[in-house]
Amino acid sequence: MIKKNRIMPIELLEQHPYLEYEKKHMGKYTGLVIGSFPIYACSNILDENLNVTQENNIQNKIRFRFFYGSNQSKFWDYVFKAFDNNNPITISNCIKLLEDNKIIITDALYRTNRRAQSSADEDLMIVEKSDNFMIENISLNYGVKDLINKNSGLKNLFFTATGLDGKSPFGWFRRVFEDNLIIEEVYQVAGRIWSFVCIMEERRFNCFMLPTPKTRGIHFTDNQRTLAYCNYLHSRDVDFYNEINNLPMVDRSPNQKHRIKEYRESFLIETYKQALVLNNSQFDGTI
Repeated sequence: MIKKNRIMPIELLEQHPYLEYEKKHMGKYTGLVIGSFPIYACSNILDENLNVTQENNIQNKIRFRFFYGSNQSKFWDYVFKAFDNNNPITISNCIKLLEDNKIIITDALYRTNRRAQSSADEDLMIVEKSDNFMIENISLNYGVKDLINKNSGLKNLFFTATGLDGKSPFGWFRRVFEDNLIIEEVYQVAGRIWSFVCIMEERRFNCFMLPTPKTRGIHFTDNQRTLAYCNYLHSRDVDFYNEINNLPMVDRSPNQKHRIKEYRESFLIETYKQALVLNNSQFDGTI
């Protein structure tokens, strides 16, 4: 039972608010984007009878109530730019962009709780041993099986984080299929998985691991560098790359720091283009 005098999200069961979108879009897709779960600010809260008692719609934290609807997320900004689409980012335009490119979107979780109001994958699906209500009712999104089976033309799967196991879109996805899948042809760049082939029920899918749409995960420091980003920077602007390559961080000018930040964002847009638009399974950052 949910204790009614407590309001912390870890004790609240949340349900995905817009998986019904999937049921209206069957049969004609070649690509499927798979994320984790909506942010707390736009999820649905259930009571002990599994009735929706609250539809979160915290306006100062969301752009809209749809996949990746947080006003802090750059996901749709990068997707629109990857497709050279200049339309305003609205729910209808997001759906149209996906439709025009034969892509559908879903999440790996159906019901979950979370720590605080965190949107991090590691803070979802938190089970206390004594909390039978959560143990019995948190759930993966098993509807993704129907989504794949009813779209016989699907050939590309895009996961919105890079982990293969544990709390990640693909980690939960493989649990839906009870690990009854085979992973082959893994392509990595300096340990970061970019693509692989997944075989399920004799169907082969090209899988792409989209980086989290946050520039802070793209490193170009004295001691840590994202190789794909280095390759991108070198191929995009070799003079600037040579200018900063051996320059200690403390000696970088404000203009150099700004350009590095701008190139981080353009790199992320390019990775989304290489996956979603070009389906390039061998992308190492070089353009």
